[in-house]
Amino acid sequence: MNHFEQHSSTENQVVPPPLPIHQQKTTPSPTPTVKPNGDFCSEKIDDSHYNQIEDGNNRKKRRMENRNSCLRCLCCACCLPAWAAGIVWFIIIAIIIVIIVLATIAGTFVMPTVNMAGVSTSPVGGGSQITISGGTFNINFGLIISVNNPNMLSIDLTELSATAYYPNQNGKGHTKIGGGYLAEHFVPTYSNDNFTFPFAIKYNPALDTDQSVLNDLASKCGLTGEEKQDITVDYTIHLAAKVLFIKIRPTISSSATFPCPISSNGAIDGIGDGTLSGLD
Repeated sequence: MNHFEQHSSTENQVVPPPLPIHQQKTTPSPTPTVKPNGDFCSEKIDDSHYNQIEDGNNRKKRRMENRNSCLRCLCCACCLPAWAAGIVWFIIIAIIIVIIVLATIAGTFVMPTVNMAGVSTSPVGGGSQITISGGTFNINFGLIISVNNPNMLSIDLTELSATAYYPNQNGKGHTKIGGGYLAEHFVPTYSNDNFTFPFAIKYNPALDTDQSVLNDLASKCGLTGEEKQDITVDYTIHLAAKVLFIKIRPTISSSATFPCPISSNGAIDGIGDGTLSGLD
């Protein structure tokens, strides 16, 4: 059969009509593959691990942000106008300088020493050394207080209050016998300052019921025929010391020794007839 005949036969063939849609053969879809449970769990683990890393990074970031807040403030100061930035930097530098100065002072500060340097037989402000009133008498004198201040800051001493005690001869206890008071005293920087603290022995028979203090004073003054001796009294001084804005309240406890102002014949300078007749 030649080519023409083949072509004719092909044209003469009848093509069957297409089948309805519901009768057409459908190709089954491929079965979906399900991942093993192990892979699913691994994805969960990977996600949780990633979340933990992310949370850790966020916490570190927050810590770094809090830590660098001061630096961010400094950077913000640079964004201000020139005059405002100048004020901010001036305040920052001033605060730093004040902190450095205070730290230097605190690091080099040495506690001042306060000692009793002696006794002045002349009463502070003048007047008589001994005054008598009724059955009591006062022996007025001054305690010379030495304050050594090796610091670069001055010291204000205020509310200096002293109480004197006369030691009992049996060595047990003591009897309150006077004191003194000074409102204030200024101690300069780098100084070894001495000042006189007003002090008085105030004998009161009501506090010396057995007259042991009076008898000992008479003995040490030579009024009983014995050799004249110095008088020793114990004292305690309470005061307030202020340096800058810091105030401390130290206590000084010591003793003072001074010669008896009464002569062996009972004479007293500056009092009436110069005798102790006023005590009778």
